[in-house]
Amino acid sequence: MLRQSLNCTIAEAKDGQEAIDLCQSGHPDLVILDINMPRVDGLQALTSIRALKPETPIVMLTSTSEETIVEECVIRGASYFIRKDVTAAELLAELQKMMQLLPPFNKD
Repeated sequence: MLRQSLNCTIAEAKDGQEAIDLCQSGHPDLVILDINMPRVDGLQALTSIRALKPETPIVMLTSTSEETIVEECVIRGASYFIRKDVTAAELLAELQKMMQLLPPFNKD
């Protein structure tokens, strides 16, 4: 759905460590992370990616709404938090809004 609807290139990681590795070797305009991932969880990946890419927006997409988890995501540098139980149309609308607010990609 995202590949067809957003005007961007999408890379997919199978776990948190691969997400970190992709961010380390690339220049993402936007990162979407789940909290629950194998090897390295979303919170650890968030911390590592934020250190590597301090200006890159990071969206946490998760099924949890526990206030402590949301707060931890914000503390670690999440730009936005979306629950997985939103409809596909709502998710797409939120991501499209975020993409429009991003500054043009700069490869410097």
